[in-house]
Amino acid sequence: MATNTPSLWITFDFELGWGVVENQRWMVREKSGVYDQLHILFDELLECLECLEVPVCWATVGAMAQNHTQHNFDFLPSKIKCKLKQFCKDSKESTRDGRRLIDSLLASHHQKLVSHSYSHVVYTEETVTADHVRIDLAKVCDILAAFGGDPSVMVLPENKIPDVGLLTAAGVNSIRLPPKHSNACISRVCEKLYIHPSADTYANGLTTFFPGSMLFKPRGTDFASRRLFDLEIAGLKRQLNRGISQHIWLHPFNFGEYNFLFDEFKKFICWAVNRREMRHLDIECMGG
Repeated sequence: MATNTPSLWITFDFELGWGVVENQRWMVREKSGVYDQLHILFDELLECLECLEVPVCWATVGAMAQNHTQHNFDFLPSKIKCKLKQFCKDSKESTRDGRRLIDSLLASHHQKLVSHSYSHVVYTEETVTADHVRIDLAKVCDILAAFGGDPSVMVLPENKIPDVGLLTAAGVNSIRLPPKHSNACISRVCEKLYIHPSADTYANGLTTFFPGSMLFKPRGTDFASRRLFDLEIAGLKRQLNRGISQHIWLHPFNFGEYNFLFDEFKKFICWAVNRREMRHLDIECMGG
């Protein structure tokens, strides 16, 4: 059992509809009002985090910070480029434009904007070359640097990591990883529900890796899914109480998908802040 004070990291994959352009799931979410609901909840969410002095890494898709006249996807493979251009043409402003939200985050005291790529293209896709990756990284780095974000910290789209050398050359030195689950099937089930993997960081050369522990969202809205989610949160608290560092993440639009998720998140954050006040927990940002 760990003896040091455990750490809690929180990262948001801040992408609105950009993360599901290729499979077009944004259309379903947009139609059901998911992105509109996020915009409604956003100010309350930010106020909660700021009042409790809880730092979160908002891994931001760079194209969200631009208006439609600034978008440039011509460097990408043709199929991906066409879908991105169609998305920008057909989607509502609230589905693709995060500039108001980003401005609020920039005015905050405890939130940190980091990289989630420029276009949310998955860097390990077969048609995506090293040159595509280099250009995408350069574009998001320029955008983040222009308004004071931190391009050295990155959450890769779908957590798919290309040649780390490409990231290092672009100045990325902190990367989130998927959870370090064991290989045994039964152990993996137990880890997902009760004993989430440790989020202890480790370094490899110039790069520090931040493993995830739990995706903080339910699998559905039915009773069984809600009960499983309760068990996952209980397991998260149990690990932290045992001195085992944890790393949670979610997509902010998840708050617009599940009407109970915001309340559950606030409850957990209040619990974590209470542990912090008793000096039993540190709440940190990726990359410091």
